[in-house]
Amino acid sequence: MLQAKGGPVYCGPCIKRRDGQPTTVVRRPVGRALYAHKDSHRQTVKAGEIMSGSSQLNTIAMGVLSAALFAFGGKTLIEVLSKDNHAAKPGYVLPVAKVAAIGGAAAPAGFSFAKVADLLPKVSADAGEEGFKKCAACHTNTKGGDNKVGPNLWNVIGRPVGQSAGFAYSDAVKAKGGTWTWETLAAYLNDPRGNIPGNKMAFAGLTDPTDLAEMLAYLRKLGDKPADFPSK
Repeated sequence: MLQAKGGPVYCGPCIKRRDGQPTTVVRRPVGRALYAHKDSHRQTVKAGEIMSGSSQLNTIAMGVLSAALFAFGGKTLIEVLSKDNHAAKPGYVLPVAKVAAIGGAAAPAGFSFAKVADLLPKVSADAGEEGFKKCAACHTNTKGGDNKVGPNLWNVIGRPVGQSAGFAYSDAVKAKGGTWTWETLAAYLNDPRGNIPGNKMAFAGLTDPTDLAEMLAYLRKLGDKPADFPSK
């Protein structure tokens, strides 16, 4: 309670101001009326606190409920999308080539030595010599020639596999064994990595039967005595 000197008594909480002037004047209550007046203010403040606390609880409850709905709804959506994706079948499955075991002489699927053997007497060895130019960076083609990245290829047809003097063959080639016959050499040149997995030659291979036959016809010339063509 505030009391103006020589004037009426004002109740602070009850004063509503307009342009700095009190619009409600409450004279000083006395006796029980004083206590009742004060108590009315306490009840008003308490009710306001209760309403404020209730509003905060409602806000918290709404936040928890929203989070729960978001989590549940998000999980359900992910499960639905995942089921749809797993159910879909790919439009095309890339084929996977099978690799022959180390030491095996099996040629890749689709290779036909019979077709190459049939072409050998008909193709040009000169065309094979032209193709050999891309092999010259790694191999020599002269009698007594040095080994380079790859072994010297003189007398290669009919030579034991992995037996060129002075060349350090890979374990894969040494494990293959056997002899470089027309057929084994053709299968190797068709797909070096597939025919002898683990060998060191980086050449991709000659997949065209005519190109392969021309290369073999040229390698036949690299010898003291040209090997006979394979019999049909």
